[in-house]
Amino acid sequence: MDRDRNQHTVSTDRDCNQRTVSTDRNCNQRTVSTDRDCNQDTVSTERDFNQDTVSTDRNSSQHTVSTDRDRNQQTVSTDRDHNQHTVSTDRDCNQHTVSTDRDCNQHTVSTDRNCNQHTVSTDRDSNQHTVSTDRD
Repeated sequence: MDRDRNQHTVSTDRDCNQRTVSTDRNCNQRTVSTDRDCNQDTVSTERDFNQDTVSTDRNSSQHTVSTDRDRNQQTVSTDRDHNQHTVSTDRDCNQHTVSTDRDCNQHTVSTDRNCNQHTVSTDRDSNQHTVSTDRD
């Protein structure tokens, strides 16, 4: 326990995984786990009950999963080509995907409760294209 009343716990299990749990003065809890594949996972739970998970795998890809108080789930993935993908599922079970590729083009895919799919693409010339596919 340090001067800021933070508490840290380090545990090594039988698989030689190492986990660190830290609880700070705001009662936030953070867990860092390093497994045998040298992947590092961080879980942070703050006072607003938001949960954030950051995982860095061996290919240096980074994935973030965040669940907020409205039970919306957002996933951000950055792959080796530096493309960024965001998946968001809201309370109405609609799913939205935003992908930004290396050419700075942005693509949005939205699937609503009626299984309709809408795609919005904005290219480098600021042109916007919309494609909608419904159940019919």
